[in-house]
Amino acid sequence: MPIHDLPQHILSDILLCIVQSDIQTISEPIGEPISIDPQALSPWNLAAVSKLWRETCEDCSRLWTYITLQNHRCIIPAESKADLENLQSQGEYTCVNGLGLLRIYLQLDRSKSAPLNVHLHIPDNFSSDCARFMLTAASSHSARWGTLKINDSAAEHGIEFLHLPQLTTLSYHGMDDYLYIPQSLTSLTHVRLDEFYGRPLQGLVRTVRLPFPQLVTVSLCNYVGTISTVLEMMAACTSLHSFHLQMILEESTAPPEDIAYPQGGIVLEYLTHLEVNINGVLHEEPDTLIFNGVLPMLLPRIRAPKLSVLMLSIPTMDTPDTDVLKDFVDRSRCIITTADIHTTFRKPINNTLRSLPQVEDLKVFCNTTPSGIFLPEPLGYSCSDLTFMLVGRDGTMTNVLPKLRRLTISNLQFDPALLIRIVESRMAESQETNGQQEVVRLEELNIDYFSAQENPVLRLYRTVLWERLSKYESSGFRLRFDSARRSRIDDVFL
Repeated sequence: MPIHDLPQHILSDILLCIVQSDIQTISEPIGEPISIDPQALSPWNLAAVSKLWRETCEDCSRLWTYITLQNHRCIIPAESKADLENLQSQGEYTCVNGLGLLRIYLQLDRSKSAPLNVHLHIPDNFSSDCARFMLTAASSHSARWGTLKINDSAAEHGIEFLHLPQLTTLSYHGMDDYLYIPQSLTSLTHVRLDEFYGRPLQGLVRTVRLPFPQLVTVSLCNYVGTISTVLEMMAACTSLHSFHLQMILEESTAPPEDIAYPQGGIVLEYLTHLEVNINGVLHEEPDTLIFNGVLPMLLPRIRAPKLSVLMLSIPTMDTPDTDVLKDFVDRSRCIITTADIHTTFRKPINNTLRSLPQVEDLKVFCNTTPSGIFLPEPLGYSCSDLTFMLVGRDGTMTNVLPKLRRLTISNLQFDPALLIRIVESRMAESQETNGQQEVVRLEELNIDYFSAQENPVLRLYRTVLWERLSKYESSGFRLRFDSARRSRIDDVFL
């Protein structure tokens, strides 16, 4: 069917998918938006295709709900290179044609009463007058803001005095302890803080004016601060379902903290998703990593009886980390069904996985360079420790991880023959192993890597796996390559 013959509601849905895809492209990450020609922004470019498309776009209020400052452009009116450099240093930018301001008014009218997705990032090459005018225009409909992405440069323009009763999701890119938080956040449930310093504060709940008790999802990205502050935030979020900590360690943070919270003192009654991502700092000496043991400071002080999804991305999974993880799971009496284990310096994770016997969805990931994909096994980038857990060296199936349904191997050397044996043994009818717990069928095997350039060995392995395992597709089994995932929690903020 020609696209011009499509019913208008179907065409609207197609155009909405295009707009949402474009929004995701230009707004992530929040601190560094991609520069795009205002003429190429959706839905303006879609409305210019034809009369039918223009009428369809104008009639669909959802297409106009994404408010951004990237519709606008300012320049420096300099007559010489010297003048340009001088005016740039002073921030003397001038509006080109007011296009961005006019578009904001049009979007506010065409979006009617629909909730607004507002992304306020003021680039360095913006006239302060233009920024103020556009923020004032967008703020006139602040009661409709449903999602807000903002950075410090925009927040300082009076955002904290706005009343946002319908705001459900807030992403804030700030580099200070003080945050300019809007008021009347009665509907806010999802918060993401980027580059929040999180230094030891006197009463975090009083200093950062967020409605902590009603927050369901909290994500701290590029966090530079203390575990004490993290624990204080966890304790304040009594309705917390998902928590993501992406922490950057500095040399100054190496000494252990004096944490006041007792073991198991913070009970996260509703927490189901926990993600801890630790970025260590390499020392001048080769293979030396500054790492202050975040897990041993964090996990012993919390309990999460309903936790089912656990994602750990740390430099290495050492024995202390494994011990506190096992103790945390036992103390919480939680059932982890989804686990992602990411490490930089690969070490055997047998004991880590044995502490998670109920896992159904497992991803094992090694954060190495693309050149390290097929390094010799002695260098430690192999997943043989995992494969020999699932199938014995004699080729027989084990009862380790008996409920495993989905397995992802990411950026790790693997033996295709062992993977074939694992799938074949687990695709047999459900069976008991040595009289122990029944082992379920494996439903999905994912293999993915950083590099977009395929390694010749990888192509060979993929061919062998497809040839041997494609017969199980009729039984519901799926084999996938390059199936990279984002953070499970960060999907909320896209």
